[in-house]
Amino acid sequence: MGRLLGAVLVTALALLAGLVGRGHGSTQQLLPRLQAVADRATSVAFLDQRELSHVPGLAITVVTPSEGASTAVGGIGDLRSGARVRRGQVQPVGSVTKPFIAVLTMRLVENGKLQLSEGVLQIAERYGGPGAALSRLATLYRVRLEGVDLRELLNHTSGLFDFTESDRFAHAVLKRPLADRSLRALARWGLQHKPYFRPGAPGKWQYSSTNTVLEAMILEAVTERPIAEQVNSLIKEIGLKHTYYDPTPSELRGPPIGRLLLHGYQPALAGDPNRKFYSSIARPRKAQLILRPPVTQVTAGLPRTGRATETSRLKRAQRFRYFDVTDGYSLSLAGPAGSLVSNPRDLATFWTAFLGGRLVRPATIEAMEQTVPTGKNAGYGLGLTELTMPAGSLWDGSPKVKLFGHGGAIFGYNTGSFYVEDRGIIFSQTLNVLPPQNINEHIFSNVLRVALRRELRERGGHPSARVP
Repeated sequence: MGRLLGAVLVTALALLAGLVGRGHGSTQQLLPRLQAVADRATSVAFLDQRELSHVPGLAITVVTPSEGASTAVGGIGDLRSGARVRRGQVQPVGSVTKPFIAVLTMRLVENGKLQLSEGVLQIAERYGGPGAALSRLATLYRVRLEGVDLRELLNHTSGLFDFTESDRFAHAVLKRPLADRSLRALARWGLQHKPYFRPGAPGKWQYSSTNTVLEAMILEAVTERPIAEQVNSLIKEIGLKHTYYDPTPSELRGPPIGRLLLHGYQPALAGDPNRKFYSSIARPRKAQLILRPPVTQVTAGLPRTGRATETSRLKRAQRFRYFDVTDGYSLSLAGPAGSLVSNPRDLATFWTAFLGGRLVRPATIEAMEQTVPTGKNAGYGLGLTELTMPAGSLWDGSPKVKLFGHGGAIFGYNTGSFYVEDRGIIFSQTLNVLPPQNINEHIFSNVLRVALRRELRERGGHPSARVP
């Protein structure tokens, strides 16, 4: 059960400095095409492994050099009231929190307080102090942490066990989903298990949220400030108007977040082994909401590129069942690895500030983009995911593109937020459901396709840049 719950939690340039506002010198042609993507994504059913799935609602923001920021929304934000998704609404964004933590960490590297090659045990000895949480943890799990350095925490080559895959973590969350979880508790759930491999083992990589929790504990030890205070200071510095770090369940319900929060849904699938857990955190408990959207078409056979290989018509209206898990659990169960609440516009603003050199130096960005391979056309840097779309994968004749950013999945929600290397394009999408991964990738690829074709056409001269 722990592995299944863990899979849910972890599941995929000065040019940009002034692009948050609308661009000049170009009529805005991107927005209608993004709106078409949003409308279609919420009006079709997706067939995946013999299960029909549907996306209740989503929001998309794309920033391009020619048009600035464009935001499209579609679908339903609250199945009970029928309220539609509105621009500016927010939701938990899961592991998109990790780049924020990485920025804070790399700032300490820049000012010399930390070194990437420095071991966790050495950092604990230098900054922990006899009564500090990091020092106590290092003493207790010295064997587990021996040889693990800061770089390996950032790029997930430490080999440390992911606490979200721990059965003890799963049982604790199932028993008390609303309980507040400390950094030390999260780290211990990971460190109680044998590592996947020795730190820095050649050719080895394993995503583990335990790494990010340890980063946060290091940040607290070095700065003597709570991680929440540090992240909130970064949010304020960037000027993010609707981004919040680790709000409590009551804060999610109240102002200002409650007025903007999208409801999050877990599909109530008969064969889902996590169904009992979703039922326990549903509000009201065990209740299922039934959505009968105007779906008449099925998109099936979804490969990683997002192209559909088959479409068919539904013979009758379909019913989709969901658990509403909006405020049924505490985001502290993800901590610094995934407790941020935001929206696509704010996430795009974060990347604009990042790429514009406002958060870290250009040389630091280059270091963060140095990746280790994690799979076909994928890598992981210092807090950043790298994805490569081969030439011809988005459309016939499309160029090869490289993306950096992060995805985020947490109960009821899914997010992707990336920038395209050397092209000045940033895009973020949020879904108020946790769908099968290839459905998320299908929508993701359609957003990228529309943005890239539009920008290539704007720049002119590309033979394959025709916009449909």
